Amino acid sequence: MSEVRTTEEVIEEAKKLPGLHLEICGSWLWITGATYENRKALKAIGCGYSHKKQSWYFHEDEYRKLSNREWQLSEIRDRFGSYSLTDEETITI
Repeated sequence: MSEVRTTEEVIEEAKKLPGLHLEICGSWLWITGATYENRKALKAIGCGYSHKKQSWYFHEDEYRKLSNREWQLSEIRDRFGSYSLTDEETITI
């Protein structure tokens, strides 16, 4: 797979992989589900893995953490909102 840079491209590539749940929280894409089986493909499309959240993620802009606080994925959903992506839905970012 070629290197993917935009969130839209990552979403399209990740939708091709079986058993994944894609979710937009704020400006981040979080990927859960059958990620172990798809870990090499997720890494190839530019996703990173969060050990503490046990989830894969993608964010296309530079990110600089401003505090030492560790956020749980449920806290991120509550704070920034969550939008679950399915095959039937189309999203513009």
